[in-house]
Amino acid sequence: MIKTFLPGWADTQHPDGTLTITTPTGTHCVTKPLSSLLFPNWNTTTTPTPPRPQSPSPPRPGRNLRMPIRRRTRAHNRAAYITRERRLNATERAAEGGRGRVTPKATPRPTLWPDPAHPPDYGNDPPPF
Repeated sequence: MIKTFLPGWADTQHPDGTLTITTPTGTHCVTKPLSSLLFPNWNTTTTPTPPRPQSPSPPRPGRNLRMPIRRRTRAHNRAAYITRERRLNATERAAEGGRGRVTPKATPRPTLWPDPAHPPDYGNDPPPF
């Protein structure tokens, strides 16, 4: 998105899908489509693109001022989302009023022997193998 609003960036797409991006400093960044890695023998070449106009219109001054900026950080957005979801959950729980809630019965946990405080004494018997 930065190349759309800041001057000096240029991009060229080739018939095989390769994209060449030129930065304001003159560096060329080349990206190839993923299909060239997954299917190396697949010919994805398309017809050549129509020629560009000879004199592109000059960018208007202050074009970079129209670039959208974040009003809040991603962390603030995430915290607001979590707070909103918690508030909605609390509202839903309050609206239900405890309907459909099952309270567990107070039964003791089953054990292997009747008195868990005193396990049986097996003496010095070796473990069974």
